Amino acid sequence: MEKAKEWLSQVFLGQSRLQLNSCLGIYFGQDSATIVVAQKKGGRPVLKQRLKVPFPALPGRREDAAPSAALKTSFVSDPAPLAAALEKAMEKISWSGKQVVVALSSQFSILRYFSMPMVEKRFWHRAIPLEAKKYIPVPLEEVAYDFHVTVWRMPDGKQRLGILFGVVYKKVLEGVKEIVEKMGLVLAGVEPASSSAGRFLGGLGSLSSEGVIRVHFDPAIAYILVSHQGIPVLSREVVLGEDIHGGERKRLDLAGGLDFVKKQIGGASFKSVRITGVDVEMWKAHVASESGLPVEVEDITSVLGVKEGEWGALAGAGAAWKYLIPPAGDLDLTASGRVSEEEKTAVFTIWACGMALAGFFFLLGLVNWGLIYFKKQELTHLLRKTKAIEAFQGQKPEQIQTMVQEMRDQVNILEGFLSEEGLVYKKMQQLADNIPEGVWVKNFKYSFPMDTAITGRANKSLNIAGEVSSSDATQEVSLVNEFKKALDRDKDFHKDLPQCDSPSIQTQSNVGQVSKGGGRTSFNLVCRQGA
Repeated sequence: MEKAKEWLSQVFLGQSRLQLNSCLGIYFGQDSATIVVAQKKGGRPVLKQRLKVPFPALPGRREDAAPSAALKTSFVSDPAPLAAALEKAMEKISWSGKQVVVALSSQFSILRYFSMPMVEKRFWHRAIPLEAKKYIPVPLEEVAYDFHVTVWRMPDGKQRLGILFGVVYKKVLEGVKEIVEKMGLVLAGVEPASSSAGRFLGGLGSLSSEGVIRVHFDPAIAYILVSHQGIPVLSREVVLGEDIHGGERKRLDLAGGLDFVKKQIGGASFKSVRITGVDVEMWKAHVASESGLPVEVEDITSVLGVKEGEWGALAGAGAAWKYLIPPAGDLDLTASGRVSEEEKTAVFTIWACGMALAGFFFLLGLVNWGLIYFKKQELTHLLRKTKAIEAFQGQKPEQIQTMVQEMRDQVNILEGFLSEEGLVYKKMQQLADNIPEGVWVKNFKYSFPMDTAITGRANKSLNIAGEVSSSDATQEVSLVNEFKKALDRDKDFHKDLPQCDSPSIQTQSNVGQVSKGGGRTSFNLVCRQGA
């Protein structure tokens, strides 16, 4: 039933996911933004341009400096300066599109992954937000959220739901919308930066049943991203501090993160850790020691064409790729173009009721057909019992021939009438197709003498009576003549009634009745089968 609902929602409500060939991605950090232009070329996304834009200093940002703040909001307290800075930077980029996807840093959005027992899909929109309250440190009433659901089979054979849950304060989301609108762009989606960066780092590879561990090093922050089948099951940021070149490295707690992932999805296996960013050779041995896995240094410069290794550039690139590659763990905090479960259920209900009604009428028609069939069989049986030959007993051949001819004449008359079935309807349709605006047909009379079917004489006729209302009598007469010419040009009408007499026209001025609008003209038009 769920597959039927998905199919019907796509048929009747349209495609819920955009299909683009080029897109703009913007990463919003606390102090700067990164703009990335991506384009699909040869079926694969290609990065065209990247630009980092520092934000102007704005008063009021200090209120977000407290580490206890789960999400920052003063970022969008005044969207106009941010929009102006980005709009000015866009002048340096050669791009003619309008669609933009925004990736929000962890200061403005939250991305969490958790598992829960199996729940029927029709209850997801209620059960999942209730479960998410255990993992989201802000009231859900104050945020916009979206979630992606995956069904995992645990080692014990039971199925569980894996939930990728993203949130953003409604105030921040409205500010982002205002910034994009001021830039003259169309907001195609908003998502957490971890989701965007994960899409970029794994975008050119195929989805694997095995897990992928990535650690990206910026100068002061390490970004840990553990994905399974393209879904970011774990995303974590570790502040390294200023003196990362000292003898003792900051612990990344990779082992604890992997234990969390295995408990959430069960059966996940990891063969190596892939590291990117700055000072990767310095961190290689440390990562191997913490994870107990081989470490691979991934050169994103040569593989993905990224010159700078900052996290914002990766997130901006992943945002630009959102609608250029197949979705995996797809979130959109704006819910733009997404079909809700209520809409899918409504479409499915209407479709089911329609099919039930159609089935009822089909069965009713089948029963009626059966009754008619049995009545016909009974009638045939009765006719076989009738001794019609007795009517001709004692009659001469000439008398029998006369009786047969009379019966044939009666049959011809009946067939003649039956052949005219639907003619009046057709003529009404033809009149409606040819009547000019301002002309009304009040009544018409169709004549079909009984001897027409026998003698073949052309005695059929159609008498049309009507009125015309226009600005003046001359124009009204012209409309009547135009109506007659239109009927003459109609091949189907002309085929049955080829002769139309000149219309008999009478204006109100002729009878002393002139209306304020210029008068009303009456007419009578006769069309016949022959002279």
